[in-house]
Formats: sequence, structure tokens, C-alpha cells
Amino acid sequence: MRVRVYLTSYNETKDFCQTLNLEDFNGKAELVSGDGRYRVNAKSFLGCLLAHSEWGGDIFFESEEDLYSVIEPWVAVTYNDGAYIHE
Repeated sequence: MRVRVYLTSYNETKDFCQTLNLEDFNGKAELVSGDGRYRVNAKSFLGCLLAHSEWGGDIFFESEEDLYSVIEPWVAVTYNDGAYIHE
């Protein structure tokens, strides 16, 4: 799964990382820069802080499992993102 997420503050970033760490799942969960050049572990607090401070609003979450319900509060919903799961 791949969705755009908004991590607009330190507290949101901390909550995002803590929420992922509470979930019991196997596989990768990564934050990816908008151009795809950089990736960090989404369960790493330092990785989340780096993404928040360096990439701004251009952050995507990728995982091997469907974790939409877990990260839904941080998912960026836009009218033309092609993700009809928001409806």
C-alpha cells in the first residue's frame, strides 16, 4: 500500500511513530520522499523526524501489509489522488 501522509508537527510525528510501534505486523513500513530518492523506516522515531523536517509535506507511507486503518489520521486525502478508499 502507498498513501501520502501529513506529519505537520513534532507531536503528530511522535504519535505516528508510536502508533506504528504498537501494531503487531511483519514486513516493511517505510516513509518515502515524494521523488522516491529517500526512504526511512517508519517505525524509527529518528527516521520519522528526518522525514518531517527534511521532506516537508511530500511524504508517502509504503508497507507490505494494509495498514490504512492504523495510519488513517495522518493520511492526506485529496480529490485527485486516485485512492478511492477514502469514499
